Amino acid sequence: MPRPKKQRTIEIVDQPTTKSNQKVILSLDEFEVIKHIDYEHLNQAHCAEHMHVSRTTVQRIYASARQKLALALIEKRKIEVRGGEVETVKIHQDPKFETMMIAIGIENDQIAQHFGKAEKLRLYDVSKGKIIQVRDVKDTNHLKHDRAAFLKSLGVNHILVQHMGKSMYNHFLSFGIQAVQAQSTSIEEAIRLFLEDPAVKRELNPCQICQ
Repeated sequence: MPRPKKQRTIEIVDQPTTKSNQKVILSLDEFEVIKHIDYEHLNQAHCAEHMHVSRTTVQRIYASARQKLALALIEKRKIEVRGGEVETVKIHQDPKFETMMIAIGIENDQIAQHFGKAEKLRLYDVSKGKIIQVRDVKDTNHLKHDRAAFLKSLGVNHILVQHMGKSMYNHFLSFGIQAVQAQSTSIEEAIRLFLEDPAVKRELNPCQICQ
C-alpha cells in the first residue's frame, strides 16, 4: 500500500495586480532551450547538439529562461518571445528530423499483439533519425490505461503497436502519445521502417483500429 502524501507547507502571499506594460521578454534561444529540455525531455548535451552551441551555453540560457518564467508566474507578467542571437532553420516534418522517444511492447522477442498487456517495453531515444539509446523496462504495475501516464513521465511520445482499441488509442493520444501501426512483427524491422521510410503511414486511421 502506498504511503500517504505528506502535506506541504506553502506561504500565502498577496497576488500583485497585472499591469499591461509589465512583460517578460523571453528570447528565441531561451524559448528553444525550454522547448528541448522541459517539453521534449532532452538532456542538456542533446539540446546543445541541436542548437550547435556548447553545453555551458545551454546551461546559461536555461538558467536565464527559468528565472524569467518564474518572474512571469509569480508576478503575473505577460510573456513575449522575441529577439536573441539566433539563426532560424526550417522545421522538417520527416521522422528523420524529429526528436522522439519510442516505446514498443515486447512478447516472445517480437512486438506484442496487445501493447497494454505487454509486461516488457523497449524504449528508443531517437534524434534526427538516429537511435541514441535503447533500454528495456519491465512494467507490471501500469497495465492498460495506467500505462499512458507512466510512459509520458518517461518522455515517450510515440508507440509502435500491432493492435489497439479505439478508446485506448484516444486515451494515449490525450497524453500526447501517438500510436503508430507497426509495419512488421519483428522489432528491429519495425523500428527500421518507421525511422528510415518517410512514406510509412505514421498514424492509425480510425478504420484500422481494432474495436
